[in-house]
Amino acid sequence: MLILEKAPEHEKGGNSYFTAGGFRFCYDNIEDVATDVLTDLSPAERDQIVLPKHDRQVFYDALMKAFQAPSK
Repeated sequence: MLILEKAPEHEKGGNSYFTAGGFRFCYDNIEDVATDVLTDLSPAERDQIVLPKHDRQVFYDALMKAFQAPSK
């Protein structure tokens, strides 16, 4: 995952500085997350995680709700 921040050099850090790595992104299941983000999970740890699907439409709808914009 790559996060790009657009800001003048003197304002760098912005919101990404305060999230402590808590960014929303799209995924279908725990395998997507384990493969791309949580690469050091053991099978036992992976089995304990309940992760509802967060696909593109869910992600888009959440953004539209947060910014009070219509979802299309």
